[in-house]
Amino acid sequence: MQELWGVVSGLLPRISSSQLTAATGTSAAPTTASLASITPSGTNKRARLVLTTLVNTLYYLSTQSMHWLSAPLIELIPLLVHFCNESQEEELSSSCQAQLIRGYAPSYISDADARLVIDVCGRGVEKCSWWKAKLTLLRFLQVFIFSNQFSLMEQKAKILSIVFNLMTDPQFDVRVTAAETLCGLIHCAFIEVEEPLIVRGC
Repeated sequence: MQELWGVVSGLLPRISSSQLTAATGTSAAPTTASLASITPSGTNKRARLVLTTLVNTLYYLSTQSMHWLSAPLIELIPLLVHFCNESQEEELSSSCQAQLIRGYAPSYISDADARLVIDVCGRGVEKCSWWKAKLTLLRFLQVFIFSNQFSLMEQKAKILSIVFNLMTDPQFDVRVTAAETLCGLIHCAFIEVEEPLIVRGC
């Protein structure tokens, strides 16, 4: 699994410069987006199979209880967000999407765990270099915040920081989705439109 975390954080374990050039057509510095087009090594392949099995098991467990999401599982969010967009492994991609949006996002959790989710998402935004992963993270937050509004009342500042950060992302799609997320938070009355918010948005 360590190799998968390397992919998420933009590292290049066991991938040579010649492999990268062949996959991307350039010798420029790699990103997580370019990594997605490289055929996984044997170790990476096994790790992906393990992750697929883990995600499918967690999804089954999530259907049995409304309060199943614990701190160790919350730490897996960056992995799920990244591999939701996996192009080489369709089963892994669909499993991560189902678990993240239908398993994690609507789960009801404690105030402490809600704070941890937002902290993990914040760290994910800071480290993530692939715009598709940022897009997936925003879609996750839309459902998660709506499902846990009362547990997240004290996390409004952190949530707004994440959203405003992504509203200035270089990728147009990310900026649009971040703006939609902010509108959704206002529409469901989680965020009130007051002068500080207007000044910050401008």
